[in-house]
Amino acid sequence: MTESNPYQAPESELHGESKTPFALTTPRAVSIGRCAGWIGDSFGYFKQSPLSWILICIIGFVVMMVVSFIPIIGQLFMMGTTYVWIGGLMLGCKALHDGQELKIDHLFAGFKSKVGPLIGLSLLATGINILVMVVTVGPLFLQLMMMGDPTQMDAQTQEAFSNPMALAGSFVIAMLIMLPVTMAIYFAPALMVLNDVSLIQALKLSFMGSLKNIVTIILCLILVSILFTIVAVITLGLGALVLAPMMFALMFVAYKDIFIETNA
Repeated sequence: MTESNPYQAPESELHGESKTPFALTTPRAVSIGRCAGWIGDSFGYFKQSPLSWILICIIGFVVMMVVSFIPIIGQLFMMGTTYVWIGGLMLGCKALHDGQELKIDHLFAGFKSKVGPLIGLSLLATGINILVMVVTVGPLFLQLMMMGDPTQMDAQTQEAFSNPMALAGSFVIAMLIMLPVTMAIYFAPALMVLNDVSLIQALKLSFMGSLKNIVTIILCLILVSILFTIVAVITLGLGALVLAPMMFALMFVAYKDIFIETNA
C-alpha cells in the first residue's frame, strides 16, 4: 500500500472549483514586504464580487444569531462548525482565483467538502481553548462562559475581579500558550479543502508555514485589526462588510504565497 504525498495536489476536483493547477509544495518563507501585498490582494478579492461577499456576511451573521438562540444545541453547533464555514469560504476564494463567481453557496460549501475533518478541527480548537482558559484564568472563565452575574460569584472569583493586573496577566499567559495552537490551525482549513490534506498533516504543515512567516503574519493581522477598528468606528460598523471578507481573503492569499507552487 502506497502512502499519500502531502505535497501532491488532489487528483480530482473539489466540487468543480479547481480549474487551474494548485499544487502544494513545502511551506516557504516570504518577504515581510508581502504584508502590504496580502492586504492589497485581499481587497482585490473583495472587489471581484462585493455584492456576494456582503450577502455572505449578512446571511452568516443572521444564521449565527438564530442558532445562538437555541439553548445548548446552538452553542455546540457553532463551536463544532467554526472551521466548516471557513473551509467553505476558502473554496469561494479559490473560485475567484480561478476567474469564477463567488456564490452564496460557498458559505455552506464546507458542509459538502471535508466536513468531518473540519468539524474535528473545530472541536479540537474549541476544546484546547477552553482547557487553556480554565487552567490559566480558572473559575472566572467558567463564570464568564455561563454569563454569570459577578455579584453571585464565589469568593475566589470575586477576588479575581478585584485584582485586574493579575487577571490581565493570566489572559496574557493564555494567549502565549494559544499562539502555537493558532499557528497549527490557521491554514489547516485551506490545506484540507483545497489540497486534500488530512487533519493531522494539515496541523503540522500549518504550524510549519506559520512558523516560517510568524512576523509577517502577526504584523499583517495587527494592521488589518487596526484598520478594521478604525473603519468600523468611522462607518458605524458598516465597514465590517468590507473588512470581514478581507480577513478571509487574506488567509487565502497568504496560503497561496506560502504553500502553493508559484506557477499556480
